[in-house]
Amino acid sequence: TILESIEDGYYEVDLKGSFTFYNDMLCRISGYSREEIMSVNYRQYTDADNAAKLFSTFRKVFETRTPARAVTLMIFQKDGLTRHVEISVSLIQDSSGQAVGFRGIIRDINERMAAEEHRRKLEAQLRHALKMEAVGTLAGGIAHDFNNILQAISGYTQLLLLNKPPDHPDTKKLIQIQQSGERASRLVQQLLTFSRKKEGSPRPLSLNHEIRQVEELLRQTVPKMIAIDLNLDAGVWAVKADPMHIEQILLNLGSNAVDAMPDGGRLAIETRNMVLDQKFCKDHLYATPGNYVLMMITDTGAGMDATTVAHMFDPFFTTKAVGKGTGLGLASVHG
Repeated sequence: TILESIEDGYYEVDLKGSFTFYNDMLCRISGYSREEIMSVNYRQYTDADNAAKLFSTFRKVFETRTPARAVTLMIFQKDGLTRHVEISVSLIQDSSGQAVGFRGIIRDINERMAAEEHRRKLEAQLRHALKMEAVGTLAGGIAHDFNNILQAISGYTQLLLLNKPPDHPDTKKLIQIQQSGERASRLVQQLLTFSRKKEGSPRPLSLNHEIRQVEELLRQTVPKMIAIDLNLDAGVWAVKADPMHIEQILLNLGSNAVDAMPDGGRLAIETRNMVLDQKFCKDHLYATPGNYVLMMITDTGAGMDATTVAHMFDPFFTTKAVGKGTGLGLASVHG
C-alpha cells in the first residue's frame, strides 16, 4: 500500500491518544513491534514535557479544526535511546462530523537535528576563535607599545641608581620603581604569550621530563595540604615545544588550582598518547588529525560556573579579589 511505501511514519490515535492504526515505518522509527504499539497511549513513548506539548497540539487541533504542521518532539525508542521526530496532526471526523481521533505523519529528524547541533557547535567555536584572535591582536599591539615605554623607564632608573650611593634617600624609591617595572614587564610577557606575538624556541623534548622538573618547584610553593599526584605514561611520544612555555603553563594552572582549594585537595598531572582522527577534528575547528600527547591537569577545587567558563581565557578576566590576580594566567596558557 501507499502508506507502507512512504519514508515517513503514519499514525492514527483516538481522542485519548491511544494508537489505533500505523504503518511499518512508525514501528521502525520507534523500535517497537506492531503488537507493542497497538492501543498504547502516546504518553508512554515520551517524557512529561514532550507529552504536554503533544497534548497541547492535539487540543488546539481539536478546538480549531485546523491541522498542525512540523511539531518537533523527542520520543523514547524501545532500546532506551531518544530520537527527535517532527509530526503533523489533523483531526479525524466520522460521517456526522464528530471528532473521533487524530492522524498525521511522523518524520525522523534525528540526523537533521544532529547536523544542526554540529553546525551550532562549529559556529560557536568559530566565534570564540575570532574573538580571541581580535583580542590577541589588540593585546599584542598594546603590549609592544607598553614594552617600549617600560624599557625607557627601566633604563633611566638603572642609570639613576648607578649615580646614587646605597644610603641615598632616593635609592630605595628608585629600587621600588625598578621592581614595579619588572612586574609590569612580566605582565607584558604574559600578554605577548597570549597574543602569540612572543617567539618561542620549540624543540623536541620529553613532556614527562619537563613535568618532573616543574614538580620540584610546585612542591616548594604549593601548600602541604594539597597533594600532587603524577600519572605519567612512560611510553609517551616526544613533543615539539618550548620548555619555558610548558613550565609557564604548569605553574599558571598550578597556581589556579591552589587558589581553588583553600582547604586542601589534590592536584593531578597526567600524560598519555592520543591520536586525533577525522571525526574528532570535524567537531573541533582548531584540531588537525595526527599523533599527539595529552597533558591533563585536574584538581579537586570548587570548579567554575558557566559565566566564568565563557570568559576564562579572556585577558584580565579574574574572579579573584583586587590585587590577588592579573587575569592573565589562563589567557597566557591559551596562547
